[in-house]
Amino acid sequence: MEQLGTVKNSGAGIRQLTLAALMVALSAVGAFIKIPGPLGSIAMDSCPGYLYASLCGPLGGSAVAFFGHLASAFTVGFPLGVPIHLVVGAEMGLCAAVYGWIGRRFEAVGGIGTTGEVSARTTDDEVNTTSGSEVEARSGSGAAAIGENGCISGSTTGRTSGCTNGRAGTMTCRSSRPWLSAGLVAVVLNGAGAPLALSPWLGVAAVVPLILPLTVASLMNVALAILVRRVLNSKRVPDSSR
Repeated sequence: MEQLGTVKNSGAGIRQLTLAALMVALSAVGAFIKIPGPLGSIAMDSCPGYLYASLCGPLGGSAVAFFGHLASAFTVGFPLGVPIHLVVGAEMGLCAAVYGWIGRRFEAVGGIGTTGEVSARTTDDEVNTTSGSEVEARSGSGAAAIGENGCISGSTTGRTSGCTNGRAGTMTCRSSRPWLSAGLVAVVLNGAGAPLALSPWLGVAAVVPLILPLTVASLMNVALAILVRRVLNSKRVPDSSR
């Protein structure tokens, strides 16, 4: 049994690394989808980082967002210089980490459905569920359950919208509300906080024109990440912890 558990965890780890590599590759692709602005490095490169943060945790999402920005900056020759873009990459990583942490923390407190009713309560170590049967949620939509290895798992079908398979033989209900709240925080951090933090090096006059395009780009990246997550909710996603 111990060997079986080791093999299971090893397989889950490989799948997480594979997914992370895929997200980094998607970030590189998104780096070529530019958002008009003073800098050519503003692009759709952070969406995979936000998505990975919501699926597999803040740290992984932070790493994907960091490399995503470097890929975007590389396509235009690092206009601010490599050191500054390393700092910007770290800021992007922080935004993705905060997004993932807030969303998952709100889910742990309890999934709030669109009717405002709590459909399920969970903690990091346990899932309060109904075993062997479907749990009907009153909300019209929901976020995916988190499997044993921290990654998305399960499916939502029929009237079980917002209810997903979290562990073997169990169902748990989630909501999209936590990720909308987390997305709002991420947009503010990325759109205004990140450029203003660079003002001591670049000057206020240089960073203020970046706020609007960065806010728009951040909103687009976060919105797409939430949309993809909801699409994954409506499909059956294999549990990567198995």
